[in-house]
Amino acid sequence: MDGRHIFSALESFIDLPQDWDDEVRQQISDVSAFKFRRRERVADVTLETPLIGLIIKGSKEIHAGGFVQECGPGMVMLMPRGLRCDAVNIPDEETGLYLSMMIEVRGPLLENFRQAYHGEIEAMRQHHPRPETPCMNVHPTPPLWSAIMHFVRSGKEEGIALSTVVEHRIQEILLLLLHEPGAMHYMGLVEEEPIDRLMARIAQEPARNWTLALAAREAGMSVSTLKRRLGEREVSFTTLLTETRMRRARDLLGRTEMSIQEVALSCGYESSGYFARRFREVFGLAPSEYQKGTAQTI
Repeated sequence: MDGRHIFSALESFIDLPQDWDDEVRQQISDVSAFKFRRRERVADVTLETPLIGLIIKGSKEIHAGGFVQECGPGMVMLMPRGLRCDAVNIPDEETGLYLSMMIEVRGPLLENFRQAYHGEIEAMRQHHPRPETPCMNVHPTPPLWSAIMHFVRSGKEEGIALSTVVEHRIQEILLLLLHEPGAMHYMGLVEEEPIDRLMARIAQEPARNWTLALAAREAGMSVSTLKRRLGEREVSFTTLLTETRMRRARDLLGRTEMSIQEVALSCGYESSGYFARRFREVFGLAPSEYQKGTAQTI
């Protein structure tokens, strides 16, 4: 598919009548188009639904838990429900314009999708463990591009049951994303255990002052229930917190150029020395050794 035609059609989406957004919003999704000519930063956003974002011009940065994810034009960004972050929209240097399309995927649609494709989801789940980054970028395949264009064109069709067609076309996008490693977790296609969701929540904000009571609130359960669930896994909250923070630290050391002290602070440790000792206990080597080894393999 010709990329110029794709971007031309997507740019025309930005100027579609607002009533299309309104009708779809009342049914299954909230479709938003953004156009900026100056850098915009939206601080402390918490997503209430999974979000599929397509960047048309410029780029978007997501800052969460010490991690920075950048998504450029032609890329699809997937952000999970509950993600707490700062979002930065950066205009294109050549045109001075930022354009993007964002699709919120509502609960009823996800539930319908999970029921319809339960077998496929479970089969892919075995091969795609939950990633530890707050969000992910996807390079669209030709079929995914086509699905996105079908979705965009829905707003220009007349004489159809719009919400039903749009739902099927979003499901088409989800079905294609199902085969992208890790995407099912960001889109909420997997029914995860409360403890797994809690671990993901801690990984998003590892520097937060996590306590058992706070963790129980975030997990939507009482302290006693959380203790029981942890007991079923034969793990304490302290161990869960440490291991989740350490995995997040390992990810930051391997993916960013942050210093050891910066990683320690980002993961909730004021003392870089204490952080280094805990890291060695979990992974068998110092943070500096891990960082050096990772840099040599890049």
